[in-house]
Amino acid sequence: RFGDPPQSVENLLLLAEYKARAHKLYFTEVAQKGDEIRFTLFGRAKVNPSKIPDFVARYEGMLKFYADKRLPYFAYRLKMNSRQKESVTEVIDNILTGAASILEDEVK
Repeated sequence: RFGDPPQSVENLLLLAEYKARAHKLYFTEVAQKGDEIRFTLFGRAKVNPSKIPDFVARYEGMLKFYADKRLPYFAYRLKMNSRQKESVTEVIDNILTGAASILEDEVK
């Protein structure tokens, strides 16, 4: 009736979707700083540690896992040169989709 929503509204809805998905996967924070996106895990996340190496390997060196005792996290290094610039939203979506594979009981 009122036409398509403005891009800012669509972005807000996309962020809300990502936040809900991240929470379901035990991520307490997804944040970008410069060319790095950090996915911080809940300290008592129900993660199967043996599945982490395979998950990280899927991203061909762009994703690393840091086993901080208090707040373990994954860090993804974005390709930022002008030829291969990555979409932040696509990377977040891709990692959230793949992260279900590291949980003890995979989330569908």
